[in-house]
Amino acid sequence: MRLRNLFVSTLLLSALAMGCSSGPKAIVAGRDQCLHCKMAISDLRFAAQYITEKGKRFTFDSIECLVHSMQMNEVGVRSAWVADYEMEDRWVPVESAVFVHSDRIHSPMGAGLAAFGPPATPAEIYQAYGGTVLSWIQVKQRLEASPTGTESAITALRGS
Repeated sequence: MRLRNLFVSTLLLSALAMGCSSGPKAIVAGRDQCLHCKMAISDLRFAAQYITEKGKRFTFDSIECLVHSMQMNEVGVRSAWVADYEMEDRWVPVESAVFVHSDRIHSPMGAGLAAFGPPATPAEIYQAYGGTVLSWIQVKQRLEASPTGTESAITALRGS
């Protein structure tokens, strides 16, 4: 009887833990949709997502869609994540990511913005992709200061 109770308790705790996961979820290319622009997420190297304080998850096809959605939708964001451009199945918290805006990168919304996780350094990223290397704070500041159009995002990312 004690073994049965232990088994049931373990099962319930496992189910509860899975339902309360605070990390990002896997995104399925071609099936999941961007909350902001409503496009299907097709290139996982640029995918992003955030989790609200209430535990709801929202997915995006680009970093700029993530930022614009966070700006427009006044929801409490518990955590935000970006795909590592070089390892698309690896999720990086936005605060830990290094971003690059480069003409060599062709992102879904056209802003040429990608994210990289540790151990990539700004110098390594610049050497590989050129452009402008940015922190999460810089990305947010530049994109939040612009209207939501792609041309405006590109201009804002250049710092013009």
